[in-house]
Amino acid sequence: MIVVRSRDKWKYIEALHKSDLKVGTEPSAGARATIKQIISFLNYFKHLVATELKYSIDFVTETSPDVWWYDGKKIVFRSPSTAAILKAIYENPEITVDEIAAKAGIVARAVKNS
Repeated sequence: MIVVRSRDKWKYIEALHKSDLKVGTEPSAGARATIKQIISFLNYFKHLVATELKYSIDFVTETSPDVWWYDGKKIVFRSPSTAAILKAIYENPEITVDEIAAKAGIVARAVKNS
């Protein structure tokens, strides 16, 4: 299964719209469409599959603790303390600023500025 992410929903809708213009809006017409008629959607779908496959491969092969993944995007932190702060908050949403600072090995003021 492939999920169309909300931020890319407009690309999906646009590809369907272009195909509908060539095929017609009735579902039965789409069921009998030729590849030439749905080429816009086919190209969109090929790109979506390739992008999601690359994301999945990158996700399972990444080993850096400074890399996090969010909504299909790779996020690389410049400071190792940022990843440590996020990890601490993820593990304990009720954590205090002082506890975060201790886990990240930084002063509490730096946590407040992050």
